Amino acid sequence: MVDRDRDQVFEYVPRQMKGLEDRFPRLAEGEFNTGMRLVHMDGSIDVGADAVYGIASRLPGWKSLAWVYRLPVLNSICRFGYGLIAKYRYKLARRCDNDVCEIN
Repeated sequence: MVDRDRDQVFEYVPRQMKGLEDRFPRLAEGEFNTGMRLVHMDGSIDVGADAVYGIASRLPGWKSLAWVYRLPVLNSICRFGYGLIAKYRYKLARRCDNDVCEIN
């Protein structure tokens, strides 16, 4: 999605960035294995599939698909699917050996 952010609406920062909790104190409260975070200007935070929706709904080319997430059944499917991907992301990226996954 980063390449779709032509207007640079978002600032993308890795979880490992030094000083992240100083800049966004509420991020220290959460468990990051549940997925990415979208921090809004008002300080509220969306997690996982909700963060993906929040980003997609503001990007050209994705806005037209983002409304699908608001449908109750598809919302549940998206959250479930995102949870599976987040849980097994290291295996999916083939960064595991003998069921031991590398975590960066």
